Amino acid sequence: MRQPWLYKIIDVLKKKEILIFLISLLFLLVCGIGIKHQIFWIPFTVFVLLFLYLLFFKMDILLYLTAFSTPLSLDIKEYIPAIEGIGLSLPSEPLMIALAFVFLARILYKNNYTLKISKHPITLAMVFYLIWMFITSVTSSIPLVSFKFLASKLWFIIPFYFFLSQLIEKKYQRSITFFFAYALGLSIVVVKTTFKHIQLGDVEKVSHWIMSPYYNDHTAYGAVLAFFVCVLGCMLFIPILSKNKNC
Repeated sequence: MRQPWLYKIIDVLKKKEILIFLISLLFLLVCGIGIKHQIFWIPFTVFVLLFLYLLFFKMDILLYLTAFSTPLSLDIKEYIPAIEGIGLSLPSEPLMIALAFVFLARILYKNNYTLKISKHPITLAMVFYLIWMFITSVTSSIPLVSFKFLASKLWFIIPFYFFLSQLIEKKYQRSITFFFAYALGLSIVVVKTTFKHIQLGDVEKVSHWIMSPYYNDHTAYGAVLAFFVCVLGCMLFIPILSKNKNC
């Protein structure tokens, strides 16, 4: 039979603040031991733990961080030419892949995907698009390349359409938060690109490459600017932005 003092200790440990303090203290102790023995990568595991926490308990926040990082992501092929056939943008695409897998796992486990959204014409068009792409991948002359292309479409569409639509249905203000998260990341690219324009001066000659490494084409960069300028202008007239800040 447990003693009364043991019950008191258990009650104290049940408090969230005490538990967080003890875990933090243990982590600092492990980091100190690792640094003493010249194992310098141990402190960086805190980012892995934070990522796992967001992935399993705060997927909405991780989705916003993914949107923010997307304009700032860099193509791995530009920095590691030895890697052939792998076009991956870091850090956004690994985050998308993780979100896609966990979202699908939750849907299969809980079976709680909203049928109202699944019957929407845009959803049906997306599903038809993916099914048709799968069929053409099977019959492709180079199936490996085709399935890689299909996979890249899946980890874009699943988090940014199917998962985001679930979040928006519960609280539509989250769509505004998502949009601003991407716009904030894009604004950093715009500021850096504008500063380079000011330094170099000749807009016509440098406009094709000055937005690199974030955008590899001035057409794509101009298109995303045009889209966001228009939508941001329209958002100035949305009453919800001034009356309700609970996004």
